[in-house]
Amino acid sequence: YNARKSQEHSATLASAFEQYCNTKLLQIAMAFELQRRLGPESNVTVTPVAPGMVNTNIPYGNRDKKLGMSNPLALNVKDGAQTTLHALFSKSIEGQTGYFLQPYWTPLHQSKPLGPLGLSVIFFEWLLQRVTWGCFLWISHPKTNQLTFQKQLWEESLQAVGLV
Repeated sequence: YNARKSQEHSATLASAFEQYCNTKLLQIAMAFELQRRLGPESNVTVTPVAPGMVNTNIPYGNRDKKLGMSNPLALNVKDGAQTTLHALFSKSIEGQTGYFLQPYWTPLHQSKPLGPLGLSVIFFEWLLQRVTWGCFLWISHPKTNQLTFQKQLWEESLQAVGLV
């Protein structure tokens, strides 16, 4: 057992989880900015989605990993797609803006991850995903509702992909 190597691995996992959370925040802010730019007269509702733990090979990047083998606690791809399909086709959320859609209830989005490496987050997300399955509209982190942050993110994203 190498304690130093274990600590480095733990820091890497914590960093990766924090990076994932930050990209989710950016996704939500970008969706809110798109909705704002479309304007109130648009018949399009932009709903960011957090699909929950779904068994995909996304965490493995370009590595050759078969679907269904990445996380035994996660939902299969078909079940995991239901939240996104709900966002696309449900009349119940049509016209509702300023929210993101998640398939289960959790109190964890309002605080820092509990426990080492956020492992408790993974456990609670798995448990709540099984027990409270449905579609829930969530109010996101206050940063996602700051217009200056949204506009800056929009402009920097356009620059990053060479559109301005």
